Amino acid sequence: MAHELRAPLRAMSALVALVQEALGDGGFPEVKADLAKIQGLAEQAHQLTQDLLNLARLGKDGVHLEVWSPRVLVEGALTSCKEALERRHARVETVGEGPPVLADGVLCRVALSNFIHNAIKFQPPHQTPQLRLVVSSAGLWCRIAVEDNGLGIAPKYLERLFRPFSRFHGSHFPGFGLGLAAAAKATKLMNGRIGATSQVGEGSVFWLELPLAAGEGANP
Repeated sequence: MAHELRAPLRAMSALVALVQEALGDGGFPEVKADLAKIQGLAEQAHQLTQDLLNLARLGKDGVHLEVWSPRVLVEGALTSCKEALERRHARVETVGEGPPVLADGVLCRVALSNFIHNAIKFQPPHQTPQLRLVVSSAGLWCRIAVEDNGLGIAPKYLERLFRPFSRFHGSHFPGFGLGLAAAAKATKLMNGRIGATSQVGEGSVFWLELPLAAGEGANP
């Protein structure tokens, strides 16, 4: 359905562009303002269809579980978010080590990148994002957590966090509530676990747990 919506949305944007070009630099300011709104809404709808397609395609090319160092997975996610982190002048700290895990590098980057982007997006105005990426292990699992100093979420909403279209900060922040759903799907495809803790005004901790590679960790 999302794929089929792309063609009419592209046609809508093209038609609006043609009308804007025909109007030129002349009058009709109200018409031009309305056309700009239509163009903006079409772009939002196009982004929604793309996000839905990305969510649906996760794992379609297969899941390639390989042995990874958790710190390498963390560094990969930070590299993919480098531009956004620099734009917000975010402060980032990485802590801890862990034994090798079984993971899909692409899927893990999808999950961790969503955690990182949310950590720098959901911030009070003019506050510098501070992120702490923590690697730890217990038993047969390795946890990678992203701690932030953001707005936080009321605990009563935590069980709905990873459902598609879940949004808890109103329309003040862009997005459609699909990022954490993608993170949850990516983690499940890797046989991992996902979760979060948070308090309003005190930031959040989003984490995923990956199974240790064979021969690592304690006996169950």
